[in-house]
Amino acid sequence: MSISAVVEVILFFLFLLWVSIVDYRTFTIPNRILLYGLMAGGVLQVVQKDWQDSLIESLSGMLTGFFILFLLYLLSRGKMGFGDVKFVAVCGIYLGVQGTLVAILLGTAIGGGAGALLLLKRKGDRKQYMAYGPYLALGALLAWFLSG
Repeated sequence: MSISAVVEVILFFLFLLWVSIVDYRTFTIPNRILLYGLMAGGVLQVVQKDWQDSLIESLSGMLTGFFILFLLYLLSRGKMGFGDVKFVAVCGIYLGVQGTLVAILLGTAIGGGAGALLLLKRKGDRKQYMAYGPYLALGALLAWFLSG
């Protein structure tokens, strides 16, 4: 594994952890954190040996994540925050198209399962808010390791 790949996985993991903690505590994902993740991911893609291909794959992953989560955002009618949309878009820079699709699938499944468990245990109701970022982050982390 190259040094740039090690730096990339460490920065991506720290970004996911930071977003998860902040979203869990505040139910928001600040633009400042997303901007740091965006800048780090963009720089890491440009310093790759095959940076043109890497940059195209990253931008494609970003757009894929944005548009899929934007559609879910519209369908959720206010149940999902727009920070989640931007968060998955930034994750797409690190994951590319295929990884982003896997991350969305896994994050949605894990978050949905956690919500269902809360309802079954009667610790929540359908109107209760749940931070979705940590589940999307776990999906992104799993997608990273599944693709590598």
